[in-house]
Amino acid sequence: MKIIDNIENGLFLAQSKIEGAGVGLFTSKHIPIDVPVCEYKGDVFDSPEKLFSTGRYDYTLSQKLGAKLPLYTLGHNSGKLVDCQPWATKNIIGLGGFANDAAGFRLRMASGYMEKRKEMLGYTEERLITTPEERETKSKWEIEIGYNTFYWAVPNETKFYLISMRNIKPGEEIFVNYGEKYWSKYIDALTKNPNHFKEISQKNEDNR
Repeated sequence: MKIIDNIENGLFLAQSKIEGAGVGLFTSKHIPIDVPVCEYKGDVFDSPEKLFSTGRYDYTLSQKLGAKLPLYTLGHNSGKLVDCQPWATKNIIGLGGFANDAAGFRLRMASGYMEKRKEMLGYTEERLITTPEERETKSKWEIEIGYNTFYWAVPNETKFYLISMRNIKPGEEIFVNYGEKYWSKYIDALTKNPNHFKEISQKNEDNR
């Protein structure tokens, strides 16, 4: 893994403020609204099949969620996939892959989350934002949740920038919305069995 981020200015890695999230991305400087914060780049794949053929996500099967999970993968407008799995990526990665999701599955499973989301946005499922008004409404909702950046696909390059949604103060952690689809398998598993991950963790410990 080699990190070279041509956009960042004053970002650093430290323990995330989110319990259990591991490493998080922080800023040491003020970041104004509507500017590129960092890059999300890495290995580029033409299809999920080619991505999974590398074996880099075989380990996610141990979570017993029914499929391999491409945890560091974004679908680009070009139809290609950008993956920055830290230990497996052969190309240079940016710092964008270290930004955590402020909501995660815990807030998404909280009472009334989906109802409040629908009330604010007018819909519950992931879909394309087609108008400036929809983008503004979604931004307000995401800022309320705790996000301060969003993914923006670079048109002529297969990579993304994280763009600031508001003024970000020095010392703040950088948060970006992974999307409802990303968390759906976690939520399904925990809805069926609240102890799912505790049981998986215990089985892994017993097998060592």
